[in-house]
Amino acid sequence: MKFSSQQHLIVASLFCLALCLFPYLSYALSVQDIPNPQQVNGTWVTDMANILSDSTETKLNQMISELESKNGTEIAVVTVPETTPSSSPKAFTTELFNHWGIGKADEDNGVLFLVSVGDRRVEIETGYGIEPILPDAKVGNIIENQITPRFKEGDFNGGVLAGTNALVSVLYSSGTHAIYPVDTISLPQRGAILLINICAILLSWFEYHQFKKISTPILLKPMGRSRLHGVSDPKQRAYLIAYIGIVLATLSLGLLLVVISPKVFGLKVAIGWLIFSVIIGFPIAILLTNKYYVPPSWRCSDCGLPLKKVRPSLVPSFLTKPEKVARNLGSVKFEGWECRPCSQKMRLPLMHIRAYVVDSRSYIQCPICQELTMKHSETTITSPTEYSTGERRIIDDCKCCDYYTEKTETIPSLTSTSDSSSSNSSSSDSSSSSSSDFGGGDSGGGGAGGDW
Repeated sequence: MKFSSQQHLIVASLFCLALCLFPYLSYALSVQDIPNPQQVNGTWVTDMANILSDSTETKLNQMISELESKNGTEIAVVTVPETTPSSSPKAFTTELFNHWGIGKADEDNGVLFLVSVGDRRVEIETGYGIEPILPDAKVGNIIENQITPRFKEGDFNGGVLAGTNALVSVLYSSGTHAIYPVDTISLPQRGAILLINICAILLSWFEYHQFKKISTPILLKPMGRSRLHGVSDPKQRAYLIAYIGIVLATLSLGLLLVVISPKVFGLKVAIGWLIFSVIIGFPIAILLTNKYYVPPSWRCSDCGLPLKKVRPSLVPSFLTKPEKVARNLGSVKFEGWECRPCSQKMRLPLMHIRAYVVDSRSYIQCPICQELTMKHSETTITSPTEYSTGERRIIDDCKCCDYYTEKTETIPSLTSTSDSSSSNSSSSDSSSSSSSDFGGGDSGGGGAGGDW
């Protein structure tokens, strides 16, 4: 097949155009094309433009590793032939920073030092947590004074080393762990803090009313019975309620400051405030309880006058037979409270019996006596194994009446842990074999750039 001269000219033109466009097509990069040094070999440098020597990369990795071990700050150094087809080197740098997640997720303390040889451009991107330490102006000074002068002379190794050293010096002396910019508190986070604060205020108000309620007089029928689980000291309850209320009130104040003054307070301040409230709550609770606590009084529900506690020796005569047995067994403690005016008015010894459950484990309620007089015991006859069930004997013997039951119960076989342990070991093996990565930091575009 023969081509005309005109067709030869078209083919030659397309071939020349392809040769002209080949360098640009070959260097067209996306952030996904840049090897992550943390995933590749656990280092901090990716030299795609091939402008750094091995000794320079070693020095850079050593400097950044020492910084990261001191305060957790992460610096990535990247060189690329150019940032095409990105709209600008700055946009490419920001996208790569967030794609890798440079810096710790809870502090956003990452820095990306990017050199684009084809664009003759240097970009230094800072995470949210670095911006107060390395503001844009300071980053610009480092680029102008330490980096671009050496790049203009063709000294890429010296420029990258000098710039990284300047960044490390500022971050090393500042200690980024001590600073957490409140600007990183997003609107949803502030909403959550405000919701927690409202809950803390409501709970502290509830605790205040509970504190007052402890000292409120308790109305008892002059001829009746009441039961409580455990012999509790009301003053100990008052200590606990006062402590919880103080911690909640102090915490709500700290969270309120975070919401109202985000330019002064941050999340770490809120955490520190919580620790402070937990510690300071003890002495304040003791002080307030000793000053404002009033022991509760028992009053007659009929006449409203105070009840008088009866001598313990007089109480058994007002107890039923099951109550006497429970008292002797030690499962229940009984107190007697008398309303003298009502007794004199009725010409009857009116006694309110108040029962305190002391031991509900060894003794259970008898279905006939309706009192904690039944001894409950369990004895293992055959222990279960991994392959067979076991058997236990359960005996309920009432010490007051003739009620007695004895039965055997099957104990389920032991669950094999081999499957779970093997799955755990396999998951741990897979997690240990997985490559490392950056800490998940974020950047909003802070930093600066410069041409050479």
